[in-house]
Amino acid sequence: METKYIKIKDNLWLNTETKQAFSTELYKEKHGKISSFSHSRDDFLSGKFGGKYYDDLYSRLGKPLPETLRTCELVCKRPCNSFANKKILVVGGGPSALHIDWEESYEHVITSNYSFQTLESINPLMITFTPYVDLSRTDLHDFLNNNESIIGIEPEFLKPLELASLKKFYRIYEDRIFTYLPRYSSCLGVSARQIILAILLGAKEVHFCGVDSYPSINSTAHTFEKSKQPPSWRKRYPVEFQEHQIIAFWEYVRKIATKNGCIVKNLAEDLEYNCYGFVTKEK
Repeated sequence: METKYIKIKDNLWLNTETKQAFSTELYKEKHGKISSFSHSRDDFLSGKFGGKYYDDLYSRLGKPLPETLRTCELVCKRPCNSFANKKILVVGGGPSALHIDWEESYEHVITSNYSFQTLESINPLMITFTPYVDLSRTDLHDFLNNNESIIGIEPEFLKPLELASLKKFYRIYEDRIFTYLPRYSSCLGVSARQIILAILLGAKEVHFCGVDSYPSINSTAHTFEKSKQPPSWRKRYPVEFQEHQIIAFWEYVRKIATKNGCIVKNLAEDLEYNCYGFVTKEK
């Protein structure tokens, strides 16, 4: 893997096996599924999938737009200083979340979705819910009522049932809900975006585990959801598609981490099934 990909220049890489070059700076409106970003930096705030997309969430909720932070990389609700100068662990749903001994080492944990079923002893700094989560579940509300976690919400709730569920949920937890939208928007999932978010909001260090992706199209190991299947894109596209996405993610992480003085570490990079190690080990 070390020699499979060579960086030609900024945002341009070569697959040495196929002899094909690929860009790591592709945009959703133009390039669709293979993109890693919604828009260019210049277009993000005014773009269909950028600032306008964030604002539209509040229109759909029938709520006034809150005070927001708006940069060329991120739109989010203010106040947004909860991550600043903290050492943060992002815990995704991949198997390494159980195989890495981390629970006693981190005071500030960010996680997502059905993690509340498995990580019962953790009081996360933030837990993000995506549209497929059943926001009406009693055990979810019990979990939230027993902590003061920030509740992360991205503006992806578009279908009528998703939006109806969010409206009810929003009325209960409005004061705790933190809406955010990074420019980074690849198919790698909510945990990848949380890593980006923490860096952009001033974390001192961001470590992660359970962010493993899928070694094969039959990979079903999941820490939070035992029956969860790989996403359709992993079955539809060759493994190189996932590798290109991971390269684009890590290239961007290194850029913004360097700019923000943040240390980023993949705790699972030495595990055989972790699909990010081939880039995160590179110094």
